[in-house]
Amino acid sequence: MTRAETAAVVALLHADPALIVHVMRAPDKAATPYVLVRPGVTSDSQERLTGDHAVRWLEWSVMAVGADHDECAWAVEHIDAALRPSGRGAIPTVVGRRCGPIRRDVLHEMDIDDDTSPPLTYQPAEYSFRSAPLPSPA
Repeated sequence: MTRAETAAVVALLHADPALIVHVMRAPDKAATPYVLVRPGVTSDSQERLTGDHAVRWLEWSVMAVGADHDECAWAVEHIDAALRPSGRGAIPTVVGRRCGPIRRDVLHEMDIDDDTSPPLTYQPAEYSFRSAPLPSPA
């Protein structure tokens, strides 16, 4: 996974002006609700033996965080609307790459983080998309 691919996911989330988006870590005492994006696993596959490139499947953990259940649920709804408008995956724009639509692979259960003061409610989801290099000009 490249920084450009993560930036493309973050840009889609920033398209919703109501979302506050952090990558990897939120500041202490961050205002809620917010979104925490963490780059995840990348798997490569060579789809053709004669091909000159590998296609990547990229995954991100996108966590909704709120002061309570309602704020967290609000953030989950906005995250999904940004990454899958009307339930159809948005297609990230990455220079030099042909990206597929984003899909939500898993929506985990909502939980409470009692280690923070005050406690926060969070719900992680895993999103992914396919990224292939654009063909070289002939």
